[in-house]
Amino acid sequence: YITKVELNEENSISENELLWTIWQENTHLVIDTENEMVINIYDLAGNISSALYLNSGKNIIPLRVKSGIYILSDEKGNRFRFYVGN
Repeated sequence: YITKVELNEENSISENELLWTIWQENTHLVIDTENEMVINIYDLAGNISSALYLNSGKNIIPLRVKSGIYILSDEKGNRFRFYVGN
């Protein structure tokens, strides 16, 4: 399940201002972007699990991570968390 993480509500942007949307379909993340971009996946210890180099449009990414909670972050600091379970 994917949820937006509000780390700094004063400076956070609204969902309408994001340049990407994300959802989960079975064992894949689907990320729809307006522009080419890089999104990093971090574990809760702050280690980068993956760097995703995305084209504009719909990107389908297979989840190849262990069960747990992860954070996705773009270059502007927007963050989403998601849970991967068996």
